[in-house]
Amino acid sequence: MMTAYQGDVYQTQTGQWSWKITFKNIEVVSGSGYKTEDEAIDVMDAELVAYEESERRNHVQKMLVNFGLEGLKPSPEDELLHQAYIEGRATLTSAHNPTHAHLQTNLIGAEGLNRSSRVRLRRRIRGLTRNT
Repeated sequence: MMTAYQGDVYQTQTGQWSWKITFKNIEVVSGSGYKTEDEAIDVMDAELVAYEESERRNHVQKMLVNFGLEGLKPSPEDELLHQAYIEGRATLTSAHNPTHAHLQTNLIGAEGLNRSSRVRLRRRIRGLTRNT
C-alpha cells in the first residue's frame, strides 16, 4: 500500500538517536533519546505500523458504509480480506478486485434494476475502484 506516512531516523548533535513520522510532510509524532539507531528504528517502525493500520481500518469502514447504503453486506470471505488489508497482508487491489467482480456479476444484471439504476451502480463501482 502506498501511504502518505513517512518515517525518518536521525542522530542529534548530542549523539542520541531520534525519529519522526510525517503525514504529507507534516510531523505527526516523534521520539528521541535513543542510544542506538536500531532502537530508534524499532520504535519508529512500530508507530508507523500503527498509523498505517489505522488509515487502512478507516478506509475499510468507509467502504462498508458505502456498500451498506446500497444494501450490500460483506461475505465472510470479504471480511477476511478486509482484515488482511487492515493488517497489511493484502493490497487495495486484492481487496477491491473480488468485490468489483462480485458487484459486476451479481448486481449489474440483477432483476429489478432498471437501466438508469444499473448505469448509476456501474459508475459507483468504477469510482470505488478508481479512487483507491
